Amino acid sequence: MSTAIPAPQTPRPQRILACLLCQQRKVKCSRSFPCTNCIKQHVQCVPATAPRRRRRRFPERELLERLRKYEDLMRQNGVKFAPLHPETGVEKESSDSEEEDGGSNTGKLENSKNKPQPPDFLSSQFRENVLTTSWDRSMDNEDNILFGSRQTFVHLSSLHPPPAHIFKLWQVYLDNVSPLLKVTHTPSLQSRITQVAGTLFGVDAALEALMFSIYCISVTSLEPEDCPAMFGSPREDLLMRFRFGCQQALMNTAFLQTEDLDTLTALYLYLLSTYAIVHARSLDSMLGIAIRIAQRLRIHDETQNSKCTVFEAEMRRRLWWALVLLDSRVSSVANSVSSTLVPTWDCKIPTNIGDAELRPDMAEVPLVQDYPSDAIFAVVRCEIGEYIRHSPLHIDLTNTRLSVLAKHSPVNDNVAELEKVVEKRLGSCREENPIQFMTIWANRAQLAKLHLVEHSARPASSPDEQFSADAMNQALRLLQCDTTLMKAPSTKGYHWFLRQHLPFVAYIHIMQHLQARSNGANGGPRIEEAWKALNDNFVARFSSANACSGTHFKAFTNLVLGAWETMEAKYRDGEKTTPELVLTVRQKLADAALTSLENSLVPPLDGGPNGDEFDLDDVCGGGLGDLATVLDFANLDQAGFEGDISNITSMEWK
Repeated sequence: MSTAIPAPQTPRPQRILACLLCQQRKVKCSRSFPCTNCIKQHVQCVPATAPRRRRRRFPERELLERLRKYEDLMRQNGVKFAPLHPETGVEKESSDSEEEDGGSNTGKLENSKNKPQPPDFLSSQFRENVLTTSWDRSMDNEDNILFGSRQTFVHLSSLHPPPAHIFKLWQVYLDNVSPLLKVTHTPSLQSRITQVAGTLFGVDAALEALMFSIYCISVTSLEPEDCPAMFGSPREDLLMRFRFGCQQALMNTAFLQTEDLDTLTALYLYLLSTYAIVHARSLDSMLGIAIRIAQRLRIHDETQNSKCTVFEAEMRRRLWWALVLLDSRVSSVANSVSSTLVPTWDCKIPTNIGDAELRPDMAEVPLVQDYPSDAIFAVVRCEIGEYIRHSPLHIDLTNTRLSVLAKHSPVNDNVAELEKVVEKRLGSCREENPIQFMTIWANRAQLAKLHLVEHSARPASSPDEQFSADAMNQALRLLQCDTTLMKAPSTKGYHWFLRQHLPFVAYIHIMQHLQARSNGANGGPRIEEAWKALNDNFVARFSSANACSGTHFKAFTNLVLGAWETMEAKYRDGEKTTPELVLTVRQKLADAALTSLENSLVPPLDGGPNGDEFDLDDVCGGGLGDLATVLDFANLDQAGFEGDISNITSMEWK
């Protein structure tokens, strides 16, 4: 009798998934390695792996077990409660016997006065520990509500650049980013990166997220033509890869629940790297999350900071101020009603000490010197921010109810007094040093902007007062400072930061001054100087081909051509000479029309405003202020830019 031999089971073929970059681009993948799309784009193809199976859970059983545990704890400590389950006979007899022996128990209670008291189950600390533990155990670390659901499990080691490129990116960060922000400590972080750069498996999740955020902001700080020479890939491909890796790394840290400063720093750098590609309102929402995490860590609270080590307290202050200044800028551009730059918190300004003088093991605050440290740029920015959040004008324009919390002093109440303090600090800076050069001219531009706001907030009784010589001086000063920064070779690495601070308010003041002159008002004899300042700034900011393809360029050209057309129509024959700036702008627009595939002025940016619609709220680009609240745009003709700038009501100061 022959026994039937069962046919061998054929193994189930493993499903081949689309590569990571095709998933991110949302294009069809050939599912080969490397895939055809990645070969065409000349980028590294990163295969995806199947997601890990989720652990089967029984939430009801786990919840009941925890309830029984808490009931036992409450019984042991004599806390009366209504149990979820009826008491057993043994427990009831024990309870009855204790009630009958009430007299003897009195002595026991008297003797127990010297014993340690049971925990207070109604205390905030107990509630916090129990609730936090319960949430942590009952909830999965599903932080994909912001970055999307994970379709595949991603090995982040495949998204890291090679070790040689890691150190190149780190050096770019040290040159272009860290001197401006100072949210990381160079000596200690460099040591940690050096240890893991060779073997990127098993890296601490917070450190890995921080590394990817550094890759993102480093590439953002580079010019597009620099990336192929340094890393062999286009800038856009590098940013796509590193931003995706940073998102995955942040999800690995459960960043929405984090209590780790490195994770919050990584989130800050990641959001900053997306500034030029996302809508201001989207970034404003994400920054609100970062601010809430920071408040949960209480880095805004000086009482809590004082309990930390000297090193940790200083890093907490640096990160809080960096978040606040970015949030203030973005919330104003996004026309948000809330801002964190208010006098409701007491975090101190970062100390003027360099990273070399700051060590994790130090027990005392180092002696602060008068000379500028490598943190000077961040420190002076924070000093001006401190003035703004306590300024009566700023509080009146944001929330008058906060005036009782503001610190009143001559420096806080007057821009001229602030300028004396800042100029004294700037006097010790040397222009030969790139970050000190940046500190001098960027903060002088900021002071000129504050003067303009102060002037514009005062009611004007006549055109002579409205277009006063002082306002024109400050507008030209702001423009000249910006031109100086953009033209200096030593600040090339900081252009990514300067592009977020277009001097749009100066453009508006000067255009209004020129239009007043064409209307016959006393606009002053400085017409040629004004056109020259505008032309110099245009050449410094928009001379490259890359700079002529964004909303900033479109906003500037609309202002210049609109103002000139209005002025041109009001001149008598023979009185008009077309300025060089107008001729240059018209030529740029003609060139752009020829090269544009859609025959439009500016193609839309990814994630940004549509190129066919011109919304002045979208051109602020950080640091310009919410122009919808700076100016009454209901009374302005955007084509000719006629109107009245006396309706300045508020401004994003940083």
